[in-house]
Amino acid sequence: MKLAAQRNISVELFDAGPEDAVVVGTMLDNDHLIKLEVNVHLPDEQITRSRLDMIRAPFPVCREVQSVAERLVGLRIERGVLSEISRRVGGRVGCSHIKELATNIMYFVASHLVRRRAGADGWGDEFSMKSPDERFTLTRELLRDSCLAYCQTTSKGLDERFGIRRVAEEHTHPLPLGEVEPSFGVVLNDRARRWGERAYLRYRQGDRKCTMSFEQFARTTLQIARHLLDAGIRPGDRILMLSENRPEMYMFELAVMCIRAVTVPIFAGYPANQAAYLIGHARPRFIVVSGMHQLEKIERDRYPWVKRFYCMDFDAACEEWGAIDFAGLTAPGGASQQQLDERIAEVQPDDLCMVMYTSGTTGSPKGVKLCHRNLLSQQKALALIWDVNERDALLSYLPWHHSFGGLLERFMTLYHGCELCLDDSRGRDIDRMLDNWRTFNPTLFFSVPRVHDELVTRCRADAEAADLVFNGRLRFVFTAGAPLPAQVEAAYRKHGIPMLEGWGLTETSPACTLTTKDAAWRSGIVGFPIPGVKVRINSDQEILVKGPNVMGGYLDDEEPTAQVIDEEGWFHSGDLGEFTSDGLRILGRKDGAFKLTTGEKVHPQRIENILVNESPYIRLALVVGSGKDFVGALIYPDFSRLREWAEEQGLPAGVSLQHPAIRDLFASEVERVNPMIEVKYQRVRRAVLADRDPSLTNGELTASGKLVRKAALTNFRHKIEDLFSVNPSDEVVVVQQPVMQRA
Repeated sequence: MKLAAQRNISVELFDAGPEDAVVVGTMLDNDHLIKLEVNVHLPDEQITRSRLDMIRAPFPVCREVQSVAERLVGLRIERGVLSEISRRVGGRVGCSHIKELATNIMYFVASHLVRRRAGADGWGDEFSMKSPDERFTLTRELLRDSCLAYCQTTSKGLDERFGIRRVAEEHTHPLPLGEVEPSFGVVLNDRARRWGERAYLRYRQGDRKCTMSFEQFARTTLQIARHLLDAGIRPGDRILMLSENRPEMYMFELAVMCIRAVTVPIFAGYPANQAAYLIGHARPRFIVVSGMHQLEKIERDRYPWVKRFYCMDFDAACEEWGAIDFAGLTAPGGASQQQLDERIAEVQPDDLCMVMYTSGTTGSPKGVKLCHRNLLSQQKALALIWDVNERDALLSYLPWHHSFGGLLERFMTLYHGCELCLDDSRGRDIDRMLDNWRTFNPTLFFSVPRVHDELVTRCRADAEAADLVFNGRLRFVFTAGAPLPAQVEAAYRKHGIPMLEGWGLTETSPACTLTTKDAAWRSGIVGFPIPGVKVRINSDQEILVKGPNVMGGYLDDEEPTAQVIDEEGWFHSGDLGEFTSDGLRILGRKDGAFKLTTGEKVHPQRIENILVNESPYIRLALVVGSGKDFVGALIYPDFSRLREWAEEQGLPAGVSLQHPAIRDLFASEVERVNPMIEVKYQRVRRAVLADRDPSLTNGELTASGKLVRKAALTNFRHKIEDLFSVNPSDEVVVVQQPVMQRA
């Protein structure tokens, strides 16, 4: 007996409006008649609807196969699409036919999309009316530039042509890192010799302006180190700092690191219970605080291992509590110069010098162990790619318990010889920040996006502030840690001031990638690896990092350390990303992903970033929808901008968030931003508004300003339940969805 089958496949494409197409594929053989119909939204090249009709003779078609078409909804026609079809369709009987038909449809649609991108759109007569030479120019190499071509080849040259980097490929900087100085003691002595009497640290005590030269700064720092040696501080001893940013804190931390001991800075704003947890975990030998308000958080008898408590703003109450005057550490005396020099010389690059605690967005803070090599390799890398020098002045408010300010910003000024100007506004008082700006006239300003936004908002409303910020010496600004609103970057760019961004974590000391001044800014793009650092994307799209900047592990936490640093030394960041021709693009957090009832996976951070980036009225957003039919959002409004808008609309002061005009504003904002979310099923369909800002007090913000997802979900549980209710209340903002045009 001889069996034979002939398969006939046809694919047709129909116009369904200016932005949509319907593609119908038909397969006929001896046993099957299959018709697969898909709708494609052309701007984002995504399947928005899929329907399957199938007859199998002589047997009926199983229900599983009949529902296969639904799994194609949400599929983007891009690199790797054929593998994704195979994964979604699966391996049931009859599925091979559907895979073959879907594959033919993908080839057909991909070629149409390529022609469309090149201006050779087949809907009208315009293309056919062009001369043969023009048509050749439009269509040559089209296949080489398409996802269709990628389906047929794995040419590395093709990858690079697309600007796509493959999974597991290592990304590095073309410049080698080179030799790195061994320790902070060596750096401090060298910079004091090199720049001596030049101004280094500038700050204000009330209205009095103070300046310390490099030589004075180094001399005082090393005097503190001599007293610590005399007090019996040994290599590896931990000393905890509980203080706001101030000169004494900086000099003390450097003194500790110079003598092979370990500094442990913690957030000055922590309440007593959080401070107690970290003191118990770090088990420091000494504790240094800024004033009595910090001593009051500490139950002294709970910590018998703490031998001394030093207080900077020392008074009778501090003495009665049992603290020691910090001023004694800067007085003459202490260990000999020889003892100090010997201890500094003993320090090795891999010696632990700091334990910096994470902000604790997903649980208790973890103590990140950082050595001299980690921190100094970072500064050597910056020296190779940034033009920061002794003519620069940096205005600094970022808290030093956190990696952005404490590692990247603060040590950059010492390493590169520029002035460090302390801004005592703490990022909370724009009036004071502008007053400090006027005093110090900075050339560099680093900040989290929220403060950049507030500063730009003030400049928009105040011509004097705008002149001060934009028409002074400012050369470039930098941001990291959260999504940057597009209008903030545009405000700086309008005045010719480059906005740079970076990506990294406390565990990576912190920066791994940075953008450059000559690159166009793009939301979500955080640049390329810095010298010495390798970055890789694994099969789950998680970003992995290896290099001299990667931590030694978590303090007394072996299991979490083993979970994030693999046997080959790659640090698993927990962030998802992809490499493009413009650099690393951040997609969200691996541990934050969830699935809808359709089985489609949602990465909420990417959506949250787009909402915050693109709407001036959204300060923070929390995307939800796990196990639901659609994506929703809890929105924290930017109340300052909202008040401005309400005033322009003639609404009464203090108008409720439930006012129809405000609800309509947010509905229209989300509707406007939704098309910027590439994957259609991830677009927000409903939202609720938080009636207050998140804060440390209500547990919704970490010390570094990140939103604590679990706390926000708990505190707004009833609003979020309402969000997904069959009959939601009037508090729910319903977002209009575009109507799909049919053929």
